[in-house]
Amino acid sequence: MKNNILIALFGHIDHGKTSLIKALNGFDGDSKEEEIKRGLTLELSYSKLENKDKNIIIIDAPGHKNLIKQAIFGAYGIDYAVIVIDINEGLKEQSKEHLEILKHLAKLDIIVCFSKFSGDKKEFEDILEFIKNLGFNILNYFFTDINDEILISNFRNFLLTLVPKAKDQNYLWLYVNKVFSINGKGDILNATLISKYITSKDFLFNPYANKFLKIKSLEFLKKEEDKVIAPARVGINFSNSKVCVGDILTDYKILRSTLKIDCYYEGDINHNDEVILVIGAKSIVAKFLKISSKFGSFKLKDKLFCKFFDRFILLKNARVIGGGIILNMINEPFIKYIIDDLYNKNFLNVFEKLSSFHKFGFGLISSFQRFNLNTSEAIKIATNLKDVFIDKKNSCIYKLSSLDIVKKSILNLINKNKNAIISSNLINLRLNWASKDFINLALLELEGEKKIVKKQSFFIASGIDLDLLLKELKNQIFTHLDSITPKNINEISKILDIDKIKLDEILSTFLSTKKVIKLNGNIFISANKLNYIISLLREDLLDNKKIDVSYVKNKFQISRKYAISYLEFLDQFDDISNLNFIRSIKR
Repeated sequence: MKNNILIALFGHIDHGKTSLIKALNGFDGDSKEEEIKRGLTLELSYSKLENKDKNIIIIDAPGHKNLIKQAIFGAYGIDYAVIVIDINEGLKEQSKEHLEILKHLAKLDIIVCFSKFSGDKKEFEDILEFIKNLGFNILNYFFTDINDEILISNFRNFLLTLVPKAKDQNYLWLYVNKVFSINGKGDILNATLISKYITSKDFLFNPYANKFLKIKSLEFLKKEEDKVIAPARVGINFSNSKVCVGDILTDYKILRSTLKIDCYYEGDINHNDEVILVIGAKSIVAKFLKISSKFGSFKLKDKLFCKFFDRFILLKNARVIGGGIILNMINEPFIKYIIDDLYNKNFLNVFEKLSSFHKFGFGLISSFQRFNLNTSEAIKIATNLKDVFIDKKNSCIYKLSSLDIVKKSILNLINKNKNAIISSNLINLRLNWASKDFINLALLELEGEKKIVKKQSFFIASGIDLDLLLKELKNQIFTHLDSITPKNINEISKILDIDKIKLDEILSTFLSTKKVIKLNGNIFISANKLNYIISLLREDLLDNKKIDVSYVKNKFQISRKYAISYLEFLDQFDDISNLNFIRSIKR
């Protein structure tokens, strides 16, 4: 499979981008009637150069100032940018604005093409110096004329020497910028594949619709393909389409939306300014809140799905005023302490600070969205932290000082109930922020301190006789079950502070001797009490009373779920009729 290289041509209107592409590969991007009539490119167009090793995908970005959002989208995912400048006119308004877009979106290696060259090089060196001062690396520059095949051939041959840039391979990411319908095919979308690869058999997740979509067909360079590698411009037909312009598609489903982003920013923007934030093909009204000279937050009027180091452009009055990089997209109260480290990608410092700030654990499950790291990469960084416990199974970092909180909770439980049968499962019900592995570490430390003793798969307080404890617990469990209000296993575990595995063993002995009955919904009640309840209901039925859920709730003052369990048990008898959820005696 050939490598793909994505390049885009930018520049002022009428500086010759479309004509240059036609000279390079014969493709006329202005194919729409309105484009031909007006003599300008209205939308992004795509064509290619190729050799045996690579596809050079060429984007023609519109040069008109009213089409700035199309130009912005054209800059996403590209490997190289070509700025086309009419040598006779020099740098004009839209060339400068396009350079501003490129500066904020990537600071790519840039190729300068002086078009309409007739032998007079004029002030081209000043133009090159201006571009360098914006922070670009000028890879090369060319003088071209569409009627001079030697000049065009030199430029074409250089493009074919370009090598692909490394792309993120963690997760697939697509920006959607066009959705349309074709008779007999349904909805088709065009999107730029930023990272990884896509296959015709994939299911892609659209977080805006919260829906997985099955690909029906995949098109690349006007041909149906089984697989396309990033970067690429693709067409996709879904069998169950639910996609809008501005959506993203991904194979990563643990994404959180946000109404606030914390960022690095550049540009002419003041505190409380309202701007348009453009990311991919999505535009969102945003209010700027300044943190420092280079960091700030944006409050968004619509939800956004984004990831770490996504780049964006800022518009005001439809003109580019700046741009930036997303550093945080979750509600992080300690953002001001870590934002500089995030910008410098000093993740060890970030993890150290966040694990210290968040005493109930700092999760790594969303590492791709938060740090553009897969979970394994995040855990590897975390192994360099000191005085922490890393729960690799649950992708969470705990400061070892937080063990004291867990240990104190366990000791409080024992002091309150000397008959408690303790396990990590039981403690996790009370401290849901603590993972079971972290709780097990606390249990082992308490065992080492001789505060608790391990028996089988659970722990009990030191000095407690297990046989006497179990005998007393069985009596307590049965007492709770010998009630009009039945109990499920979680309720009993919580009331008596008993590990659910051990509780299940005790309940099994009760069930085998028929002392206890298990009702639908994993609910338990003593056989004697259940028989008493059923006998009362039968008496009411014999009095020709119509019994439904509300009747049972009111009669016994119990919840709806318990009333349903009693009625479902009653339905097992042959003489009971259930018509429209009303019980009666069959006559």
